[in-house]
Amino acid sequence: MRLHVPPGTSVLEIDCGTGDLLAAHEPSRGAGVDISPRIVEIARAKNLRLRFLAGDAEDLPVSEPFAYVILSSLIGCLADVQRAFEQMNKACAPRTSVILTCFNNLWAPVLRVGDRSSSLEPAS
Repeated sequence: MRLHVPPGTSVLEIDCGTGDLLAAHEPSRGAGVDISPRIVEIARAKNLRLRFLAGDAEDLPVSEPFAYVILSSLIGCLADVQRAFEQMNKACAPRTSVILTCFNNLWAPVLRVGDRSSSLEPAS
């Protein structure tokens, strides 16, 4: 993802967990939102220079725009995807890039083969 999100930009991660992905992007202004208040406490303790908020993607507690909005493996967990995208508009400016990732079970066999081949020792 770092190929698409350069360090020093403003980044919002929705469903941020403990904030590791957000912190790895080294944003100049970073915010994370997670539905679990306990996880948000952990994220705040680990990443003092970033802002973390407890909230739902379908009722997003942010209103300022970011250069990048990340939703990593979240779409399949949402009850109302349309509502989440409507809420995400509060964090978007005309040139905001939204990055979505999700796991597709159709790729699981290919990923397993790739994982096995990467653990093989090279021939002598």
